[in-house]
Amino acid sequence: MKKWRNYWQVRLSLFVGALNMEIVVIPLILKSWWGLENWNLKIVACVWSTLEILYWYWFAGWLKKELKIRKAKTIKVAVGEAQSIGQDAIEELKEAGILSRCEDWIKQYVIEPFNQENYSNKKLFVFLVGSGYVVGLPLLVFLGALPILWIVGFVFCRFLNWKTGFAAIVVGNLIKNLLFVEGWDFMWRLF
Repeated sequence: MKKWRNYWQVRLSLFVGALNMEIVVIPLILKSWWGLENWNLKIVACVWSTLEILYWYWFAGWLKKELKIRKAKTIKVAVGEAQSIGQDAIEELKEAGILSRCEDWIKQYVIEPFNQENYSNKKLFVFLVGSGYVVGLPLLVFLGALPILWIVGFVFCRFLNWKTGFAAIVVGNLIKNLLFVEGWDFMWRLF
């Protein structure tokens, strides 16, 4: 089994994570090394932060796919071990329908992506979807504008594959980085 550190995607993510937009990129790279000011600084910071969040979107998709492959392998190993325990026990589980229900549950909730049609008849889910755009998008913009807490909204949107919510996170992230640009610009003028 390959160790996580051997994946180039993980090493690149550690590098991208070390280049924190608010603490490293804006004050040290864009302001100090490149000497950007005013609108040039804002535009470059917005482009950089958008590329960064798009990278995290791609990485989360890669990680989700990698974990699915690993889970599928462990399920195959577990089924192989169960078969070695005794064919008669497996036959009893098949006759009772327990094995097929377990396989269906694993496929639905672990392996396959989230399917809205399975939950469309539940009132709570219908309410959340209906109010999602009215309440959810402003909440996601708010979460995107907060340092570190944007990750909560990001994970939620990536799990549901909600691209509109992800766009709201990007807008909030742009607002946050514009505020950090103003703050660092003010700090540089003081000193």
